Amino acid sequence: MARLFQLAWLGLLLALPASLPWLPELVGSPGKELPRMAQVLLMMAVTASLWLLSEPALRWMAKRHPGSINLPHRDYWLAPERREASLQRLAGLNACVGLLVLALVGGIQLHALLDHHPTWLQPPAWAWWLGAGLLHLGFFLVLWRTLRHFGKRPKDHAPEPSRRPRLPDRYRR
Repeated sequence: MARLFQLAWLGLLLALPASLPWLPELVGSPGKELPRMAQVLLMMAVTASLWLLSEPALRWMAKRHPGSINLPHRDYWLAPERREASLQRLAGLNACVGLLVLALVGGIQLHALLDHHPTWLQPPAWAWWLGAGLLHLGFFLVLWRTLRHFGKRPKDHAPEPSRRPRLPDRYRR
């Protein structure tokens, strides 16, 4: 999955500036337009920032800034004996999220292109709604898989929760 994400990321990063000649001078809805160069640069910036979802970025963050990885029960899942397997699984889930966001950015760019060229083959309106529904379903499934795997710590490894000592009654209100 990580390899597919890297190929799709690089492909979209190269396709965005290639679409520049076919875009209109102003892209977007009336009143919310951007010059075509600004729109392409914005989409390229969003796409470039998705590198943070790649496996090399995840491994770099785990090594340099381990506190930046936000997982439930992080101490358990990133313990030395489970660290590699957890990072591998997390890299696959990050790649899935990255592919979904790449599909969203690519869809936005495709919509801008097709809107300006009515002679090109146009998908029916239901296809856009279907794509949006599939994106939502994809994000839900990735979230569900993440919570299913990382959500609970196995009971045999769960330490007792620490609680603050209770204050004597005279200090309570």
